[in-house]
Amino acid sequence: MRNFDIEFPDPKNGALRPAVWRDTVSIVHRAVGSEVHRGVRLMWTACQKKDIPANAAWLQNPGDIVTCGGCKQAEAIFEEEEREEQFLNSQFGAGA
Repeated sequence: MRNFDIEFPDPKNGALRPAVWRDTVSIVHRAVGSEVHRGVRLMWTACQKKDIPANAAWLQNPGDIVTCGGCKQAEAIFEEEEREEQFLNSQFGAGA
């Protein structure tokens, strides 16, 4: 279980979606974050190379392609962890 969020609620429908951020050289990063206080979320890149300024990340749209190699590697790890968690939950129940 990780201590940060990799998906965030869409204000329109509550569905969880990944977030992204474009840096100053136009590289698109996967955004991750953690709510440190009610309504206060710290965000950083999945590659852990940059902090994301307040209110600069947005929910990923179909045209938003992550171009950072480090963030792509982190996404692959997140997906593998999700598959493992789903498998464990199917075998042993939630919270295994």
